Amino acid sequence: MFDDTFDNTPHHPILTEPEPTGFSTHEVEFHDGHRTDSYDFDGDGHVDLRTIDFDNDGRPEVTARDTDDDQVKGPKALWRAVTLINFVGPLSYFALGRR
Repeated sequence: MFDDTFDNTPHHPILTEPEPTGFSTHEVEFHDGHRTDSYDFDGDGHVDLRTIDFDNDGRPEVTARDTDDDQVKGPKALWRAVTLINFVGPLSYFALGRR
């Protein structure tokens, strides 16, 4: 005979609260070209710091290269080098380096 009773027990554990490890942890995830680092410094299971690294594909450097010299504040070669510094460089160029 066919048993059609519904079994509502979960097939995987449902975590309601993060499990404390007692030591610091570092997890890395990748989503759509972005790297996310999560740090739990005190080991309590809660994320204390999360950083996201956006992949800029060299677009700021190409923009600095193709921009006319009179549209760039300061030496263009310097700004091209600055754009290669992760995250801070491209922001600096777009915020401070262009007229």
